[in-house]
Amino acid sequence: MAAKSKANSRPLLVKKVVEDGGHGHHGGAWKVAYADFVTAMMAFFLLLWLLSTSSEETLKGLAEYFSESITQAGPPGGVGGALQGVSVVPDTVPRLPASPIDLQPTVDIRKGEGSDGEALAQAAAAHEEIDEEAVERLVRERERAQFESAKRAIEQALSSAPEELRRLKESLIFDQTPEGLRIQIVDREQYAMFPLGSDEMYPHTRRLLEVVARAVRGLPNRISIRGHTDARPFAPRAGYDNWRLSSDRANATRLALVEAGLDPARIAEVVGRADSEPLFPADPNDPRNRRISLVLLHDRPPPAPGRTRRRSPGRGARVRALARAGGHGSRSSGTGEWPGCLGFRGVRPGPSRLCHRVRLPSDIDTTSRRRMPWPDLAAETLTLPSPVGPLRAGLARPRRGERGTVFLLEGRGEFLEKYAATVAQLVRAGFVVFGLDWRGQGGSPRLVPPTPRGHVDDFDHYLEDLDSLVARAGTLNLPRPWILLGHSLGGHLALRWLGRGPAPMSRAALVTPMFDIALVPPPRRLFRVVAETAVRAGLGRHYAPGQHDPLPSCAFEGNPLTSCPEGFAALWELRRRHPERQVGGATWGWLAAALRSIEAVDREGVPEKIELPVLVVRAGDDRIVCNRAIERVARRLSRGRLVDLPGARHDLFFERSAVRVRLFDELVRFLAGEPEELSPAARREAASGGELGRRGGRALVAEP
Repeated sequence: MAAKSKANSRPLLVKKVVEDGGHGHHGGAWKVAYADFVTAMMAFFLLLWLLSTSSEETLKGLAEYFSESITQAGPPGGVGGALQGVSVVPDTVPRLPASPIDLQPTVDIRKGEGSDGEALAQAAAAHEEIDEEAVERLVRERERAQFESAKRAIEQALSSAPEELRRLKESLIFDQTPEGLRIQIVDREQYAMFPLGSDEMYPHTRRLLEVVARAVRGLPNRISIRGHTDARPFAPRAGYDNWRLSSDRANATRLALVEAGLDPARIAEVVGRADSEPLFPADPNDPRNRRISLVLLHDRPPPAPGRTRRRSPGRGARVRALARAGGHGSRSSGTGEWPGCLGFRGVRPGPSRLCHRVRLPSDIDTTSRRRMPWPDLAAETLTLPSPVGPLRAGLARPRRGERGTVFLLEGRGEFLEKYAATVAQLVRAGFVVFGLDWRGQGGSPRLVPPTPRGHVDDFDHYLEDLDSLVARAGTLNLPRPWILLGHSLGGHLALRWLGRGPAPMSRAALVTPMFDIALVPPPRRLFRVVAETAVRAGLGRHYAPGQHDPLPSCAFEGNPLTSCPEGFAALWELRRRHPERQVGGATWGWLAAALRSIEAVDREGVPEKIELPVLVVRAGDDRIVCNRAIERVARRLSRGRLVDLPGARHDLFFERSAVRVRLFDELVRFLAGEPEELSPAARREAASGGELGRRGGRALVAEP
């Protein structure tokens, strides 16, 4: 009995045999994959909900902010897709040639539409002998008829125009010159084209130029634009003279003609003659010597193949001869100015007499990623260490009297060349300027090579770039005090950097800082969840909706950057001159990082711990960053001062003259630690009745 009980207590062993073809345990990987799929679908439906509840204007604005401001070819970075953006470059802005400089004359024989062009092209192809004098007479007769037709069209348009415009008929002088038909718009008593000493044309001048543009729009001839003044000089200390005034007026005329529909490729030259060619030499101060000359240049037929044409005096290499009357000239660096450093391109003019030409930057080589950013200032190009590769930095010094060092922090998608005029102003004021291209833009390494996507994983990486810049300034022993100057993204990063704790800076100036994005649809936290979810789903380096590679855009009207047509054209020209610096739209990763950083700036105690003086400048009509957020953060700064510039848009450095004068007056005085009263230049602008004079800036938070 005991033995039986012992046997029953033995454990029962069960052996499980898995036959071939069975299904074993697969682990939990499928659960992770399924969770990722569900998360991605949730983010997708949240995004659809946001798109469906946001207004069309909000969606366009969101796409525009993360697009490149001024782009190269096609619609802008934010145009198209679900978040279709606003195009910001006008159709009328001139297109540049593939080669920046073409010093040699070229000959292009094209088959013309008329019998003259066909005969010449066929004769050239057959290597027949051409009577060059007969051909030139034929072309001249054809041009003369076209010129007479244009003259009659202008006179008829003025005859049927309103009374104010009809009175200007006597201000037009037509004459034939060896260069071509010349149309001169002269000043008369009580009928000036420009205010004295200014390049801001009167409204009736602009309307008159519209009439001229319509009349010559159909002609093939290229146009030379020349400005003339009388002999009355400026005051010795004015910093301005008749050479610059005549050049600025000629360039203002160019812009007005282009806006009126004239093909910008037909602009041959823009020249300032000052008082060197008076219309009435007997009286150099006669107001009629103040004029604008538009010359419709002759075209010449080409020589026959294998033959050399002897050039007639004064023609030079500025005209590309065509087989028929009309065509395009060889293009090169031209004239024009914005403000002081940036130039506009046109067609290379021929040999000229004494005239004033605004010098363009000489760094025309676009093959080097780190060429000199501010060549006119003899600046140095430096590199800074970073985990992604060497960052490009620029250093400009005044010739004498260094008052301190300004650390220039650029905005998203920008590059050092854009700030050439700003740097020149600061250097003239006696400051050393030290700036860099953030990682992923400008001349620094791209983060999603070989694409131009605007990406960063975290804004802390930008702060590491700033640490590197400040450390390099220490090794170079740059003069103190050290001052931060940040624009847009740069202003945001400056405040975050200062909020980390004590810094070797004496003060900071933040111009339209990105303390929040005015164009991200509410609710912000939900939008951040969508962006973070897209990053977790592996889309961090992909474009956010509506973002893509930079393409050209074409509209000045409604652009969010500047209300100044000249400044807008200069921005466009700058992008055209530096295509390798372009940055496309923002990625999901950049967007998520930006929203995280915005919350970090607004966190309790961050602005409050900054004890140094901070100047915050905002644009009254800013459509890119949130002005309410700027005011909210400025009020929390213990030594902050907020200056409002009414009517201005986001890029104050390329705004109207009155805005720029007020901006630089505020900046230079603040950077130098001077009292806050306006300079004489700013007081003159305010008293001139300009928009700033009418509305006035306002300081919301006074610096103690």
